[in-house]
Amino acid sequence: MKNLLSRLKLLLPHVVVLLPLFALLGYWQWQYSGYVKDDTFISMRYARNLAMGHGLVFNYGDRLEGYTNFLWVVLTVPAFWLKVDVLTWVKGMSCIAGHLGIIVTYAVGRFLAGGRTDLYGWLAALAYAMSPTIVLWSVAGMESTFIAVLCGAGSYFGLRLLYRDDDPSSGTQLAVWSALFLAAGALCRPDAHAVIIVAGAFAVADAVRR
Repeated sequence: MKNLLSRLKLLLPHVVVLLPLFALLGYWQWQYSGYVKDDTFISMRYARNLAMGHGLVFNYGDRLEGYTNFLWVVLTVPAFWLKVDVLTWVKGMSCIAGHLGIIVTYAVGRFLAGGRTDLYGWLAALAYAMSPTIVLWSVAGMESTFIAVLCGAGSYFGLRLLYRDDDPSSGTQLAVWSALFLAAGALCRPDAHAVIIVAGAFAVADAVRR
């Protein structure tokens, strides 16, 4: 419990620093809240049929795989079970993922700067929060920001694995976290495998070096 509280105290200043960026992205998300990508409804239809027990099909009895975002479809299914507005559900997930991307970008920026200052991480996160691409995809109701968070976090832990100290236990933890995030990314979209190849090279390089 004490370790958890001490970690929370260490994280609190970083959260405070990022609050303006959360507000900035949230403002632009609100301004473009009506934007929806048409492919969103394809995923929603597959999720609806899965929730109703018909399987991952677009039309009953027609076994055609017309989606490329399996994990996102699965995460959409509870909206049908809970009988909430499904479009609001998927847009909420993509918005939350957009905000999580601020944290990931901040962490990567600080790491690449050697952890000397929060400025580099904050500037990187600012550029992320101001990106029109991020704003639009975070309200589109699709998995784009979600997979960016998964692949970004997996790559972050992979980088930390490559440049870690000689503590074997920390290496195991970093490798596991990197693998979990990247595996989730692969379940979300097939093009995440390209990121996995690059991030996996960090582990290979670490093993060769040691």
